[in-house]
Amino acid sequence: MASPADELRQAADMLRDLSDTATGKQWYRQGGEIRTTNRESAGAQQRLGEVDLAADARWIVTMSPAVTPVLVLWLQAAADIHERCRPDEIDRTATAALDFARQINGAA
Repeated sequence: MASPADELRQAADMLRDLSDTATGKQWYRQGGEIRTTNRESAGAQQRLGEVDLAADARWIVTMSPAVTPVLVLWLQAAADIHERCRPDEIDRTATAALDFARQINGAA
């Protein structure tokens, strides 16, 4: 049986691998289309309809709404830490949650 640390690292590795094989670096809406930056040429854009849909589908399925309850608990716990602790008392997990939240908030 894997330890909790091993499970966390496995999930992190899987997310990283899925992200690495998904199209582009950043997905965003432009008008009625979903677009992405192109990894090969900085700043280039392409429509998601012109990409590796199999890799993107694996990413979408992995980050489905089913993971939302766990992510919400993590973000709420980190918010509690940020509210009751001094900045020098905040651990890396709460800092990572804040970075994650900022990415989500910036993409909305």
